[in-house]
Amino acid sequence: MQASLEQYRVFLETARSKSFTRAAERLYITQPAVSQAIRQLEETLDVKLFVRTPRGASLTGEGELLYRYVEGAMGLLEGAEERFAEMRALEQGTLRLGASDTMCRHFLLEYLKDYKERYPGVNIAVTNRTSTEMADLIYSGRVELGFANLPLGGIERFEVSEAAQISDCFVCGEAYFDRFQSPISLDALVNERLIMLEQRSMTRQYLDQFFMERGILLRPQIELGSMDLLLDFAVAGLGIAATAAEYAASYIKQGKLRIVEVTTEIPKRSIGILRRKDLPLSFPAKAFMKLLEEKPLRLA
Repeated sequence: MQASLEQYRVFLETARSKSFTRAAERLYITQPAVSQAIRQLEETLDVKLFVRTPRGASLTGEGELLYRYVEGAMGLLEGAEERFAEMRALEQGTLRLGASDTMCRHFLLEYLKDYKERYPGVNIAVTNRTSTEMADLIYSGRVELGFANLPLGGIERFEVSEAAQISDCFVCGEAYFDRFQSPISLDALVNERLIMLEQRSMTRQYLDQFFMERGILLRPQIELGSMDLLLDFAVAGLGIAATAAEYAASYIKQGKLRIVEVTTEIPKRSIGILRRKDLPLSFPAKAFMKLLEEKPLRLA
């Protein structure tokens, strides 16, 4: 027969109170219940733990030894309970997110600032990776919520929530404004000096597939690893850049870029939030998802 946690709780309070009666009062149980718990614990351990005196109860040598162990163990348990209470109240913990550099700049920064103001005790850890690398990061446990461009292969084992839609487009700088006064065909577009992301990016793969389905092979003259750098190249007049209208919005508003209208519409695609199906969300992650529900994703 093993001693129960409750018996150890009664033992600890009795040792601290030095009285069976006061222990009963502090534990909100009867004095006979205290006596029974101590007796059962002594029988289980086969030792005498207390000596009753007219002034109350004092620990035996064996009781003193047990007290040191139980006090430490209970302290750890109580500490764990307090930490979980703090996490529920979002006074501590860690929010682990994964996103590309483009999403971090055009989306996450605003939300992370708001989140930090609401929950200053929660640490924020952001891992910067491409959409294609996000699944491995989530499954390994390095991030809990991952933002990725959809469609994305191999995500059947994840729960995916659509956060927003983005509109792929081509933009040009002032040097090309006069050249594109009316929509052009996709066939004509590919003969221009194109600036695109590297082939490993989901944006590039999506556009490659879209053009390939129409019998057109994309051959960009410039390939870059950063969406923001790609936009800067377009502003500098170095070519026609493939981007998303949402990411280029500030440049377009400032008059630095214009969208090159095409005769064939490119279907919108989504930004998804990935999480493991087999694990519950932590309190910090739940709070972040709630924030997204309150303030739907806006790309700037």
